[in-house]
Amino acid sequence: MLRTEERGVLLAQITDTHITRDGPEARYLGEIIAWINALRPLPDAVLLSGDAVDSGRPEQYAALRDLLARSESPVFVVPGNHDARAALRD
Repeated sequence: MLRTEERGVLLAQITDTHITRDGPEARYLGEIIAWINALRPLPDAVLLSGDAVDSGRPEQYAALRDLLARSESPVFVVPGNHDARAALRD
């Protein structure tokens, strides 16, 4: 449930992460998630928009899932053209 007290809804947006299984993008996303987790107030949600992974392969989504699990805020993913919808849903 999103908190909408007096301040409204606070969102953090990340875009075009292009996660691969072994590339530096995973390290960058891990650093971004840690930075977002340190924010006060903590965002009500994180929006990951477009090209979450680089080529839509299941192992890339597994790496992405592990990284996003570190978020203290709920994460919502909006797929981009590099994402495979079925693999993303799995």
